[in-house]
Amino acid sequence: IPGAGGDLKRGAPMVIRRAKGLVYPTPPLKQSYTPLTILIIACVVFGETSAALWPHDLDPRTMILAKMIQTTFTSLYHSWIMVAISGVRTPWIIWASLPAYLIAGAAASVYIDMASVGYSLVHVACALTLGARRAPHVRFAIAGILGIVGMTFCGLRILQNWDWIERRIPTTFVPLFTASASTVLAAIFKVVPTLTWKFTGKTDFPAALVVITIGNASAFGFSLRMSSMLAGGSTQKLVVSCVATVAVGLVARTCAITQIIRFVLRRKDLQERFAYWCTVDSVKDLVLRQCYVISLIPPFLAVPACAVAYAMGADWARRASVWAAIPLNLACALLVNLVLVVAHRRLHPVAGERFWGTFHRLATEPRQNWPHLQHQTPIPAPQWQKSSFSTIPWLTDDIMAEVGVASLAVAYTLSGLQGGTPGAISGSSGTSASGCEAGGLGNFHDDHWHAP
Repeated sequence: IPGAGGDLKRGAPMVIRRAKGLVYPTPPLKQSYTPLTILIIACVVFGETSAALWPHDLDPRTMILAKMIQTTFTSLYHSWIMVAISGVRTPWIIWASLPAYLIAGAAASVYIDMASVGYSLVHVACALTLGARRAPHVRFAIAGILGIVGMTFCGLRILQNWDWIERRIPTTFVPLFTASASTVLAAIFKVVPTLTWKFTGKTDFPAALVVITIGNASAFGFSLRMSSMLAGGSTQKLVVSCVATVAVGLVARTCAITQIIRFVLRRKDLQERFAYWCTVDSVKDLVLRQCYVISLIPPFLAVPACAVAYAMGADWARRASVWAAIPLNLACALLVNLVLVVAHRRLHPVAGERFWGTFHRLATEPRQNWPHLQHQTPIPAPQWQKSSFSTIPWLTDDIMAEVGVASLAVAYTLSGLQGGTPGAISGSSGTSASGCEAGGLGNFHDDHWHAP
């Protein structure tokens, strides 16, 4: 790969730096969710949900072309991942890698119904090329690529088979189990990028890489709760799901466990010895910030998916409980956000700050959530480097990270619908969409996911 590890202009070697006390910044909401970002996200959602309406008698070449159009932004996201995570500093490599992801993903989706194979092959080829060039950051590139692909694969497979898991749990405990499991699984998924960055990461990469990998785990958790509520069925189960969602959300986002451990270990020497369990580190802080916005995404993505299923004649999409679950899930997310903002305004007030200002500060600024639990050391000067995508004014690293999180949320939400409702994106004839590819991991059409 030309320019790997070099400077944007002169091809000078990169200076590899490692810093302690890293803080992962998130941009202001107006900078992340611009009209262009919202338009790209809308195109991703439309592309994934509209696939069910395609004629199924197209020849392979036409289908590959249609798939390439459908997955343009998904392929662009994968191209950004490769460029950013490998430290490539040659801008034109973006446009050289994009066709590779487009063709590989579309062909694999048409012939074996697994776009993940095509994307993964291109990722592996790029990683091998970096290894052959003995790039100084090849370990981070390989670990990061495999981690992202593995996390998304596991997330989609769990969501697609979640109904099978719930059937083995007593009906009374299903809502609480799902809400708790979503938090636990999301926390497990966060371990992968945390360890990857700790042992192989440097600061000569965009901080947006951490934002997208942590956002991947958060999107999985909220999408699992959304899909479980959509498949709820009875009114009683829907109400219990709402209560469980709010309760688990408050426990997780108020850092209740950390608060309890800190209370038990009241002695200062014990708190210093168990500092990890008594404080909110940079990863936890990033998670707390992201949840304010990511928790609101799945309900909005569920609307077009349910609308397409309704148009295709799926019986489950005609249930009142399905359409009631969407605003209820959104209301639960808003309620948790409201409680947290009010709590911070009462416990940690900022003079002259309005309600929206508090929300924006908690959602974007480091070390503002529960400041008494945060590290008190000064935040080190930012050393993060921009990827070569930053040379394109309308495709910055931050915008690609936000689009990536939304794309993953689309994939997880559609996969959850497939796993929780028979023939989720299907009509009565059993035809199924080729969605769930936003995360780059194709849709696995087993017979038991289709309508009878």
